[in-house]
Amino acid sequence: MPLNQNRFELQYPIDVGGRTITEITLRRPKFRDLERVENIENDLMKTKQMVGDLGDLTPDEVAELDILDFKALAERVGEMSGELEG
Repeated sequence: MPLNQNRFELQYPIDVGGRTITEITLRRPKFRDLERVENIENDLMKTKQMVGDLGDLTPDEVAELDILDFKALAERVGEMSGELEG
């Protein structure tokens, strides 16, 4: 996988706390990331947690993402981790 494949340019940049975010770099998931979401039953909240953890985003930053950007990031996270639900 090319190094830049985990970089994601937001179609709709977000402003949170005086900081504009135009791009998110997702790190590869680790086993501990899957453990962290194991007991979250709601798939949307599970995905929100994974996007935040892998993209080094706060919950407020994830909440501000445009739905199209969130869905694209969620897809990328799913591809990287196999299945979010394990």
